[in-house]
Amino acid sequence: MGAAAALLGGDLALAWADDTVVHLELPPETGRGVRDIWTAMRTEMAAGQYLDLHAQATASMSLSEAIRIAYLKSGVYSVDRPVALGAALAGAEKISGKASSPLSSPSPAHAPWPTATRYPFRAARC
Repeated sequence: MGAAAALLGGDLALAWADDTVVHLELPPETGRGVRDIWTAMRTEMAAGQYLDLHAQATASMSLSEAIRIAYLKSGVYSVDRPVALGAALAGAEKISGKASSPLSSPSPAHAPWPTATRYPFRAARC
C-alpha cells in the first residue's frame, strides 16, 4: 500500500506541476519556449528512470550507461532544464551550447549521454 500511495502522490505532483505550466499567462513565444523545455525535462526524467529500472532488472550497466542515467536523472533534471526554464521565463532568447548547459559535453557528438541537440529516447536506448 505504501509504495503504491507514493507512486500516486508522485503522479499527482507531476499533474499539478503540468497544470501550473499550462496555465501560466505568458507572451505566446515565451510560453512556447517554457512548455518545450518543460516537455523535454519530463521526457528526459522518464527516460532516466526507465534506464535505471532496466539496469537494475538486468543487473548490467556499463560506465557510460551509469553516466547517462545520472545525467538524465540528476544533471538535466536538477541543473540544465531549471536554468533553461528560468532563462525562458526571464525572456532570454534561445541560447545553445555551454552557455545553456553547465553540464554539456565539450564535444556533443562524442558524449556518452544525450545532449540538448539529440532526442533523449533515441540517444538513450539500451
